[in-house]
Amino acid sequence: MRFQIGLVYVFGGIAKLNGDWLRGEPMRMWLAERTDFPLIGRFFTENWAAYVFSYGGLLLDLFAVPLLFHKWLRWPALAALIVFHVSNANLFNIGIFPWFMIAVLPLFLPAG
Repeated sequence: MRFQIGLVYVFGGIAKLNGDWLRGEPMRMWLAERTDFPLIGRFFTENWAAYVFSYGGLLLDLFAVPLLFHKWLRWPALAALIVFHVSNANLFNIGIFPWFMIAVLPLFLPAG
């Protein structure tokens, strides 16, 4: 199960390794449509916000699995992934996927 969930993160990161994503697109367009988002929505039209969200998602996807398996970094990684998935659920209409990914994160906790 860990392997299968890990593949979701790895391939999500690999899919983001393209010119558009590295230029902040389509995140720039998606964020500009959500300026009504509480607290941080006013920043969504800023150029840097598109890069923060684009590169943040890319790096988190690529490094989620190694971070989850590292004893010292597991809990910060879990917290970052929960924030990532909750923000995705609230910003984008992508159905149950973010909630499912949060629900399976305990698979990466030690058994004992």
